[in-house]
Amino acid sequence: MKPLIAALTILAMLAIPGVALTAFPGENGRIAFDSDRDGDPDIWTMNPDGSDPLNLTADSPGLDLGAAWSPNGKRIAFTRDTDGEEGPDDSEIWVMRADASKPTQVTDDATYELEPAWSPTGRRLAFQRDPDGFGGDDGEIWTMRSDGSGQRQLTDNEAEDAEPAWSPDGRRIAFHRDTDPAPEGFDFDVFDMRPNGGGERQLTAEPGFDGGPNYSPDGRKIAFDSERDGDPDIWVMRRNGDDPRQLTGEDPAESAVEILTAYSPDGRFISFSSTRDSTDPDLFDVFVMRADGSEETNLTNNPADDANPDWQPLDDDEDDDDDDHDDDD
Repeated sequence: MKPLIAALTILAMLAIPGVALTAFPGENGRIAFDSDRDGDPDIWTMNPDGSDPLNLTADSPGLDLGAAWSPNGKRIAFTRDTDGEEGPDDSEIWVMRADASKPTQVTDDATYELEPAWSPTGRRLAFQRDPDGFGGDDGEIWTMRSDGSGQRQLTDNEAEDAEPAWSPDGRRIAFHRDTDPAPEGFDFDVFDMRPNGGGERQLTAEPGFDGGPNYSPDGRKIAFDSERDGDPDIWVMRRNGDDPRQLTGEDPAESAVEILTAYSPDGRFISFSSTRDSTDPDLFDVFVMRADGSEETNLTNNPADDANPDWQPLDDDEDDDDDDHDDDD
């Protein structure tokens, strides 16, 4: 396992699925997140002020993690591991309706599939596939239709590529890569590429960890996690990597881990995961702040582990966002 991922203190509960996401434009709906407050991790949703928490996968036989809202807010893609934390590394990607009805398994492979991220049309999903399971060193970025068909491998190297996020205009997919080839080393940076895997660009080049990219709904900015100033915090930069700016953790007295961002569909807010109010450094709460980093508020304030937020876009378009066309043809 990479040392940094262990340092982020989320291996046991979160396995970091579905954390690099895109905020699709619209009105602000509910916030999906992972929580183990009922025992095993499940997919929950709540209002943007933290009220009315609902467990969508309470009857699931496995661990459900990394919810990602579709562009019209009507479906949720997520990772399900039916083997549990102590079982074999074999997780699959599922899709369900926003009310948790019609859960459908869309991958069925002996490898580890996780971190689904919708394309702007809702026709395809980007995801990570790792034959070595979580913490492996050979994860690659793939895409597929939202029903699991038409799978395509986009990256193919000996590095760990993870956490894909599709830009709102559909032209780029951001992700992070471990650029340190040493077995026990790590140096993660944010990259992007075209949806066919071409035109790779490196967007960050700081030592340590830069990852978990998340596009703003206008596509102009990318929020990401970085430990360049010490503890992992939330940063934002232009989509080409210019003008990085720190949003959380500027107080030197603060030592919290703050990661896993999601812009609100109107672009005014960012939700994220933080250990700031926890007495246990391994437990997170879901926070929200304004997009400039001000007015941080704890939404969950729960002794359980609450993390991995994603914000539902509300859309008046009644058309289904799934068909047989591809974004990258």
